[in-house]
Amino acid sequence: MESGLINPKNLYVYSSHLKCAAFELPFAEGEEFVVPSTDRALADLESAGVVHNAAGTYYWSAEDYPANYVSLRTGTLENVVIVDDTKNPRVIGHIDQFSAPTHVHADAIYWHGGRQFHVDRLDWQDAKAFVHEVEVEHYTVASMDVKIAVLDDFEATALRPLVRSWGDVRVTAVPTIYKKLRISDNDNVGWGTIDLPQQELHTQACWLWLDKKPMSELKRDEISVALQGLAHLLPNVASLYLMCDPRDLGVTSEIKSPFTAAPTIYIYDRFPGGVGLAERLYSIYPQILDASVALATNCACLDGCPSCVGPPVAPGVRTKAHTLALLQLDTNVPVVAA
Repeated sequence: MESGLINPKNLYVYSSHLKCAAFELPFAEGEEFVVPSTDRALADLESAGVVHNAAGTYYWSAEDYPANYVSLRTGTLENVVIVDDTKNPRVIGHIDQFSAPTHVHADAIYWHGGRQFHVDRLDWQDAKAFVHEVEVEHYTVASMDVKIAVLDDFEATALRPLVRSWGDVRVTAVPTIYKKLRISDNDNVGWGTIDLPQQELHTQACWLWLDKKPMSELKRDEISVALQGLAHLLPNVASLYLMCDPRDLGVTSEIKSPFTAAPTIYIYDRFPGGVGLAERLYSIYPQILDASVALATNCACLDGCPSCVGPPVAPGVRTKAHTLALLQLDTNVPVVAA
């Protein structure tokens, strides 16, 4: 059902599989493995004491079995183990370290196999979350303060008024608060703070920013609301075309990005090094944009809902109208009156 995208140049994936390949057979100098710069990568492994060059051939020299350190779930082995310690402690699951602060923080409700587990404690140092099974009428949603720094800009294309680009980024995320929402009607029934250290994720992203000319046609508060609507709409539509889980994509928006100096939305791979989702998103963005406009236009809601641009940020705020107004500048699709 999924596209199964993978980036063979992903540093985490490539280095792991290069070590596995060297364990199976020696590498001759000049021999290529996936990418032309294999000799450089092998030289780095030699510096780390993993391989040894003798007479122009690289031989495996470490004592470990490299396949033991290759995860079948993600690019790294840095996972948090989820332990049910109600009676007889047992491991019920794993979660990647970057997602752990929003899913298994203290007092979170973790869903596993259709059952609810309350997180009693998250031991960040030992990478273990301790839970026990409960039956409650709420679930939890955590918030992260996310900042993005562009490390390398690969390519950019203007599709006015939005300009799109993609490249390598560093995502810095700090968990802030969580809300308890009632399952039956999503009403807020409580909240709490999350005290965990910030994390960094080096990955790839596709970002979209507003061209300067149409910025004069929209007010600052209208642009801010429209960015929030787009941040909800675009990733959900993109996941259908990328054939991935929506949770595989991270998204954040900035009213004035330090990199573009303009209102910007970043959509990034939630995997170390990236697996190709951002690159693919960059190439099919016009198609995703048209589908996003169609979805928002045909949705029966008035000011916004979870099915399109998300609920209004406050009563009376015309999230849907402002979002479509911005998109209409780009696609010339008539705006639905709100």
